[in-house]
Amino acid sequence: MSGERLNAIEVALKLARKRDAPKQFCDFRPTHRHRKGGLYQEICRGRLEADLTPVVIYRAEDGTIWVRPEHEFDDGRFTPLTPGE
Repeated sequence: MSGERLNAIEVALKLARKRDAPKQFCDFRPTHRHRKGGLYQEICRGRLEADLTPVVIYRAEDGTIWVRPEHEFDDGRFTPLTPGE
């Protein structure tokens, strides 16, 4: 396994472990806004093991970890935030 992929998995696991931690202890830095208004932090991009579909791994402000096909994440449902937003 490549070092970059291993690092992305380690980051995702660390964030998943923090899921039940109080919100103030999580290092949540939103990177995207969903069209319905929610804020999300992109963690990394990867591939689904079953068929190698490109995916985005991201988390909600409450710590929930989500995985979505890259084409859905990039189709306008999520808008990148500008610094300071």
